[in-house]
Amino acid sequence: MTATKPGTVSWRILLALVLLGASFPWAQWRSGPSRVGREATGYYAQLTEAFLAGQLHLKAKPDPRLVALANPYAGEQGVPRPWDMTYYQGHFYLYFGTPPVFLLFAPFRLLTGWYLPDGAGTTFFGLAGFALGAWLLLRWRARYCPSLGEGWTIAGLAAWCLAAQAQLLAHTDVVYPVPINCAFACLMAAFLFCIRAWEEPAQRRWAMLGGLMWGLAIASRPNYLFSLGGLAVFLAGTIKRSAATGAAGRRSAALTLVAAGAPIALIGAGMAAYNWARFHRITEFGSSYMLMAGDQRQVSLFSGHVLAGLKNTLLRSVDYSPYFPFAEPLGKGAVPTSPILLAALALPWLWFRSPPDHRAFWRTPGTALLAAMAGNLAGVCLLQTQEYRYNIDFLPAAVLLALWAAWSLLPTLASASVLPARAGRAALALALALTLFHGFAANVAFLDWPQRHPLLSRWLDYPTHWIESALGYRYGPVRLQVRLPPGPPGSLLPLVVTGRGQDVLYLRRGAGQECQFGFFHTGAGGPESAPVALDPAREHVLDIDLGSLYPPPEHPLFAGRSERDIRLLKHRVRVRVDGHAALETAGDFYPSHPWDVRIGENPGGLVTGRARLARTAFTAQRTGLPAGPIVAEHPLQPVRLELTFPPFVHYKREPLVSTGHRGAGDLLYVTYVGPGQLRFAHDSWGAGSVESPVVSYEAGRTYALEVDMGSLHPHPAGTAGESLLRVQLDGRTVFVAQRPYHAGDAVELAFGYNGNESTATYPLFTGHIASITPLAGLARPSEEFGRLECTVEFPLGRTHAHEPLVVSGRTGAADIIYVVYAGEDTILIGYDHWGAGGPVSAPVRVDYHVPHRLEVSMGSLWPPAGDEAGWQGLAVAVRRRLAGTISVKVDGQTVLEHRAEAYAARPDEVAVGTNAIGASTCEAAFTGRILVAERNRSASGE
Repeated sequence: MTATKPGTVSWRILLALVLLGASFPWAQWRSGPSRVGREATGYYAQLTEAFLAGQLHLKAKPDPRLVALANPYAGEQGVPRPWDMTYYQGHFYLYFGTPPVFLLFAPFRLLTGWYLPDGAGTTFFGLAGFALGAWLLLRWRARYCPSLGEGWTIAGLAAWCLAAQAQLLAHTDVVYPVPINCAFACLMAAFLFCIRAWEEPAQRRWAMLGGLMWGLAIASRPNYLFSLGGLAVFLAGTIKRSAATGAAGRRSAALTLVAAGAPIALIGAGMAAYNWARFHRITEFGSSYMLMAGDQRQVSLFSGHVLAGLKNTLLRSVDYSPYFPFAEPLGKGAVPTSPILLAALALPWLWFRSPPDHRAFWRTPGTALLAAMAGNLAGVCLLQTQEYRYNIDFLPAAVLLALWAAWSLLPTLASASVLPARAGRAALALALALTLFHGFAANVAFLDWPQRHPLLSRWLDYPTHWIESALGYRYGPVRLQVRLPPGPPGSLLPLVVTGRGQDVLYLRRGAGQECQFGFFHTGAGGPESAPVALDPAREHVLDIDLGSLYPPPEHPLFAGRSERDIRLLKHRVRVRVDGHAALETAGDFYPSHPWDVRIGENPGGLVTGRARLARTAFTAQRTGLPAGPIVAEHPLQPVRLELTFPPFVHYKREPLVSTGHRGAGDLLYVTYVGPGQLRFAHDSWGAGSVESPVVSYEAGRTYALEVDMGSLHPHPAGTAGESLLRVQLDGRTVFVAQRPYHAGDAVELAFGYNGNESTATYPLFTGHIASITPLAGLARPSEEFGRLECTVEFPLGRTHAHEPLVVSGRTGAADIIYVVYAGEDTILIGYDHWGAGGPVSAPVRVDYHVPHRLEVSMGSLWPPAGDEAGWQGLAVAVRRRLAGTISVKVDGQTVLEHRAEAYAARPDEVAVGTNAIGASTCEAAFTGRILVAERNRSASGE
C-alpha cells in the first residue's frame, strides 16, 4: 500500500467524511420528513412567504375567536391556535431568527418556486456547520499536527459529527432546530474567516467576512451575543500583529476593526429596526407574545440559578441501562456525554509549554474559541428552560478545542516513557470511544430502534437476560408485607419508586385508619384511590403492579407473549390490599431497570419528600411475570363511574374512558374550559372529535357518570362501525352523538388513562375515580330523537367537493344532507332522498375560518309514528310537520326547506359527517371539524 504524505487527506478520510455527512440527510429521512411543496406549511416557509410579499407578519389569519379573547395568551381556551407562534395586535409573527430565510429558504423559493420544509433547513445548516468544522480540523491537522494517524483523524471527525449534536437535531422536522443549526453554521464560518484574518492581517476581507458571519449567528440566536468575547480576542490578536509593523500597520489595524465591526453593527441595527416595526420595542423578539400553555408576558427568559444550570449542563450523569442501547445520553451533561471534552483541560499547558510555533495559535485562535464557548455556555445556563438542543450553542467550540488539544497531546505522549505514553493514549482512546458510543446511543433513541427492530434488540438483550437468570432476579409485581407506622394525617410514604424517581407509587395517611394510594407520573400527575382502612396494629399484604416493574417489550423474557399482553403489562397501575382492589388504572412510565427500583424510599424526594418506610416495617418480594394470557379487568359494556373532577387550573383535556389501541381506538375525554365549566368529548382515530355543550361542575364533588358508546360493546376484532354515543351525568343526559367506533379488546379498556395514545388529551385524568361499575345499558333518553344541531368548521381548499353532513337510514333507503363547496366564501346545501334525489339550496355566504351552526330536521330524526312516548308533549299538527319536512338552517337562517317523507331510521342509523352507506351524492366523509353534535326535541322554530 502506498504511504501517504504527512497531513494529507487520504481516500479513507474522505470516505469517512462522506459517510458522516450523509448521516445528516439520512437522519432527516428516517424521521419521516415532509416534502417541498407549493404551499407554505412550515413556519419558515410561512415567514419566507410573508417577506417575499413585502410584509413582516405572516399571511395566516388568526381565528376571530382568538382575536375576541380578553387575554389570548392565557392558554388554549378552546380556540385553535398555532403553538409557539407569536401573536400581536391581530397578526402572527415568528420569534425565531430571520437569517435562515435569507440564506436558504427565500433563495430556494425564488429559484424553484417551491417551499422547503423546516426539517430541510435544519439538515442543510447542520451539514454546512459540520463541513466547516471538519475543514477547520483538517486544516489544523495539516499545519500543526501533520504526523497524526488516519485512525485518530477519522475517530476525531466522527466525534466532531456526533458530539457537536447538530446531527442529532436533523432527526426532527420541527421549527426549533432551524435557527439553532443556522447559528452553528454561521459561527463555524466566522471561526474560519477569523482564523484566516489572524493568519493574514493585511487581508481585511477575512475580518469583514468573520464579522458578517458572527453577526448572522447572533441574528439567528440572539443569545450568541454572549460569544462576542471570542471575536474580541480574535480582533485583539489580529490588530496586535498588524500594529507591530509600524504606523502603516496601526492604520491597517484600525481598518480591520472597522471591517469586522461594521457588519455586526449593521445587523444589530437591522434587528432593532425589525423588532421596533413589529412590537415597538427594539429588545422584543416576540417571545413575550408566544402562544403557549400560559401567558408568557410576565415570564422571564432567564434564570438566576446560573451555578445550578452550569452543573446540570456540564455534569449531569449519563443514565446507563442493561438494555439496548445501554445508555440514555439525551439531555445529560456535556462532559459525561462527551468525555473527550476533558482534553481541553490541557489548554494551560498548551498556552505555555507547547512548541513555539503552536503557542501563538493557542493564545489567540485557541483562546478566542474558549471565550466564545464560555460566553455561549453562560447564555445557555442563564436560560429558564435548558433543553438538550441548546447545548449546540457552546458544544461545537468546546469539541473543536478538545480535539485540537487531544491531537496536540498525542506527539507529546509518543515521546514520553512507555507507561505514561500508553496510559495517556489509552485515556484519550477511551474518551473518544465513550463519546462515539454516546453519540450512537442518542441516534438509536431518536430512531426508536428497539421498537422498530425488536428482534435485533432482543438478541442484544440476551446477555443481560442470562446474567439476570443466573442471579435469580425476578421481574413483576412487588408484594409488601407491611405494618404501617403511625404518622400525621396528610403525610406521604413512598412505596415503590421507579424511572429514576420520576414515577412514584405512594401512600397518603388520612384520619384514623384511613389511607389512600396514589400514583404520580412526572409531567402528567396521576390519580389517588378511594380511602382504604389500614390497621396499624396488624400486618397487611400489598400487591403493587406497575408497568415499570417489567422489562422492555423487546426483552427475551417476553418472547412468546402477545403484543396485547405486553402492552397491558407495561401500562398497569394496580394496588391490592389483602387481596382486595384499592387502585386499578393504567399509566405511562419512564424507562426503568432492576437497580432503579426503590421500595420504601424515594432518594429524589419527588412528591413524598425524603420520607421513607423503615426497613423493619416491611418485607418485600417480587412475584414474577403473570402466567398465561392477561384477563380483562372489566367487560366490554356500558359503564358507570363514580368520580370527582379536579379544580380548574387552565384549559386542558383529560381522558375518561379509552378503548382499543393506537391507530384503532376511541376515547371519551373531558375538557376543562373554565372555572366550574367543562365539556365532554369523543375522539375516534381517523374520524376526529366532537364535543358536548358546556356542563357546570363543582370540583371535589362526587358525580355518577354513565357512558355508552360503540366500542364498549363486543364486536368482531378489526371491525369498525357507527353507533350512538350517550353520556349521562347524575342521571341527566349531557352528550348524545352518532359516532364511529373501532372494535376493541376488553383488556385494552382503560379508565382515567389515554390507553390508545390519542393526540386529543394528556395521558392521565387528574381527578379521582372512586368506583367502576359495568351496566347492562343506559336508559333510552328522549334526546335520541330530535333535530340535529351541529357546530362545524368547513375545510379550506375543497372547492366543488360534495361532503356529507347528516346521513340517515341504510343502503337503498336513506336520506342525505350534504354540502357543496361552491367558492372561496360560498357553499350550497343539498338534500338527497335515495332513489329520488332532491333540491339544492341557493348559494350561502360563509367564512371558512370560523365555526358555523347547522340545524337539520327531517322525519328520520324524529320518533316513528307509533311511538307515543317519543312524541309526548308535541301536538299532532307539529308531529305531522316535523315528519314531513326537510329543513336546514345555517347560523339561524333557513337555507333549505322541502316537503318530503324521509325513510324511517333508528337512532343508531343516523350519522354525522360520514357516508358509510355508499350514497352517490357525496363523498365518504366530511373533512372539516365537527365541534358539537347534539339532539334537540324542542319544537320551537319548527
